[in-house]
Amino acid sequence: MRAEIDQPVRAAAASRVARCRSVREIWVRRIPQVCITANGALRLTVHPVWYTTCSVATTRILFVCTGNQCRSPVAAALAARRLSSIGVDGDAVSAGLLDGGSRPPPEVVTAAREAGLDLAGHRSRRLTETDVSQADLVVGMAREHVREAVMLDPTAFSKTFSLREVVRRAGLVGARRSGDPLEEWLADLHRGRRATDLLGASADDDVADPMGGPIAGYRSMVADVDGLVGRLVVAAWGLA
Repeated sequence: MRAEIDQPVRAAAASRVARCRSVREIWVRRIPQVCITANGALRLTVHPVWYTTCSVATTRILFVCTGNQCRSPVAAALAARRLSSIGVDGDAVSAGLLDGGSRPPPEVVTAAREAGLDLAGHRSRRLTETDVSQADLVVGMAREHVREAVMLDPTAFSKTFSLREVVRRAGLVGARRSGDPLEEWLADLHRGRRATDLLGASADDDVADPMGGPIAGYRSMVADVDGLVGRLVVAAWGLA
């Protein structure tokens, strides 16, 4: 009987793991149960009860900037706060184009703290192909970040935008309707885009990088990103 039980249990476990974005532990406790069959015989059945710390996120937003020390971690923190405030089950993460392991500059930490964010423990990390492929929406702080993400995963073009661009296109297409898949809404936003649209830099698409400037520039960036992220969340998920 054990071999007959273990095989479907293992298969169910594999299916459960496949649906998880992050699995720390997964295990099964077998609960025996005796029942009486139609002919009066006793039959022992075993029912698996799942115990898991598997984390299943319905939405994963990836924010990208150059060093992952300033714009993208601020955007991710702001997005996470807004999604949480409206009960959206999602992850907001960030990465950069440079090697990781760096702390945010003091000006970033200060400007973020003034906005109610704690970035003191943040450490930068480099963008990977896996980051891009696993994200439901990739948001660059500038055109160059969109270009780099799409170069890592060319199939991601339809879900990769600069922050200003995705907000602008959402204003033209309209907010996502309740129940519509995010992927379909992003496809509507993507319609008519060309790869050549990503060339160069543009104030229409880029969030200014305050790195190396005065604290006022960092505060302005945080306020700018907060407004744009708020508009994105409202368009994609409702009130924020």
